[in-house]
Amino acid sequence: RKIIANLFVEYGIKPESAKILDFGCNHGFFAGILQKQDFDVFGIDISEEAISIGRESGVKNLKTVKKNLSDFPTEKFNVILCLDVLEHIENDKMAFDQIFEALLPGGVVIIMVPAFKFLWGVQDVVAKHFRRYDKKTLKAFLERKDSQILRLSYFNFILFPAIALVRILAKIKEPKRASDFEMSNSIVNGV
Repeated sequence: RKIIANLFVEYGIKPESAKILDFGCNHGFFAGILQKQDFDVFGIDISEEAISIGRESGVKNLKTVKKNLSDFPTEKFNVILCLDVLEHIENDKMAFDQIFEALLPGGVVIIMVPAFKFLWGVQDVVAKHFRRYDKKTLKAFLERKDSQILRLSYFNFILFPAIALVRILAKIKEPKRASDFEMSNSIVNGV
């Protein structure tokens, strides 16, 4: 959330001028935070259950869409958030096309995805990911004649060596866990 808040400041995204789409909003937690800050936010997700939970908790403007995105909003937005979503969509090219179709000229798309195929692990399977990305792959989707990449970077770099080590060791020695959430090392958790 802090990364997004900093990007909002950097790109001049303010409540009075932003119409935001949270694509893959789940139960709308982040959309709700932005709505409390007076942003005009709409959220979409394929999970009717998640959208219902969001509505019950008071988040407004949430809508369920079909898995094939055939009912993607026809409205236009000047900010589209796509936070840890694209890796869950089998046809990510279709999703990129829908995102850019819904973006107003001069608008901003903020995308976060898991990085590096070599980090693929049990948690990717549990989370039903289809892929992980690197800068080159993501850049190929984002380079369009009518767009400009403002920033393309990795984050969470301080934890990267530990994450990489755990994932590489898990490939060498078959993990006996169903999820990364089952790891309970007090030293690692403390760090």
